[in-house]
Amino acid sequence: MWDSGVRKALKLAAIEEGCDFPGFGPHSLRRANITWRQEVGGSSIETSQIAGHANTKITETYTVTQLRRQEDLTRRIQSKRVKAAKRNKAKVVEINTAEPAA
Repeated sequence: MWDSGVRKALKLAAIEEGCDFPGFGPHSLRRANITWRQEVGGSSIETSQIAGHANTKITETYTVTQLRRQEDLTRRIQSKRVKAAKRNKAKVVEINTAEPAA
């Protein structure tokens, strides 16, 4: 089957499944696969090697960070900052209540 045949078959399947959109094609699936690999924890180096890219800069252009993922990462950072602030506050209290050195 020629490239055009693959594209046509893919397009028809997408229409049938209700997931077609302008610009949909094999490259869309490649971009999605690269993005999903990183969303589930794959590093950019691993993903780059699997995709056959010469370097991670190329992989970065394929990666689409979903808003949900951005929000999740932001919440995780905020949680770490809150925990660190609590630890630091506990240390300050500990230092302030310690017996003065003789």
